[in-house]
Amino acid sequence: MYDYDPATDSYALKNTLSDRLNFLERYAKANTDWFDVLFKNSLLQEHSVSVTAGSEKAQTYFSTSFLNDNGQTLGDNVSRYTANFRTNVKLSNKLSVEFGVNGSVRDQRAPGTLTRTSDPVYGQYSRDFDINPYSYALNTSRLITPYDEEGNLNSLPGIMLHSTLLMS
Repeated sequence: MYDYDPATDSYALKNTLSDRLNFLERYAKANTDWFDVLFKNSLLQEHSVSVTAGSEKAQTYFSTSFLNDNGQTLGDNVSRYTANFRTNVKLSNKLSVEFGVNGSVRDQRAPGTLTRTSDPVYGQYSRDFDINPYSYALNTSRLITPYDEEGNLNSLPGIMLHSTLLMS
């Protein structure tokens, strides 16, 4: 529609009544269920393994786990890896020493987090905008279609906001 061809000095959509009506007919018949487009069934997986070994004088414990949540909205998912190591040594009947280390790595994607910035000092993230998929699905016109006739992400002016949700 907005593709300009300098060789013919014209746009892809002709400025005739019949061409405009044909173009708009697709949107007049659209009935986009934005909840169906933006939300999905989510599968949450969590797996863990632990090992314990030791004797009367020393015990050792190690565990590791993995969590994967695909999220309920498009562009929303989280993965987490954790590890825990603990050892306990009995020095005498009255004194024992325990040493422990815990670690965790989390990778989370959520709508609006592609341009986030981090503050490692305070452990905070900030971003210029946030997209609430529920509010977007509730308030966006059902006449707008998320994909063009070929199944590509729509790039019509005025509806670029949803592309950040659908591209993830």
